[in-house]
Amino acid sequence: MLYRRQLLKINRLPCRVISIGNITAGGTGKTPMTIYVARLVQDFGYKVAVISRGYKGSAEKSGGIVSDGQRFRMTPVMAGDEPYLLAESLKDVPVLVGRTGLRPA
Repeated sequence: MLYRRQLLKINRLPCRVISIGNITAGGTGKTPMTIYVARLVQDFGYKVAVISRGYKGSAEKSGGIVSDGQRFRMTPVMAGDEPYLLAESLKDVPVLVGRTGLRPA
């Protein structure tokens, strides 16, 4: 409703997006499902990146790169536990964090 009334702005990305989430905060399997879907999409031949809010990480508000798909660029404290776990599990997938979205440099 807020988007239809143009109270919230729609931002479009130049790629396909799969959103995994719900209104329940924890314990519903979002992290394992994200790992599964990322691997599945890779198996179809697509390039994959994961963007997470980074809940309770020090980079939650500022955003940043947890892993570029080759090496880690943040600690678990900076990234948040779940984004770091995603980066550990998806070694060849870039993982980014940021609650407010990442802005181009």
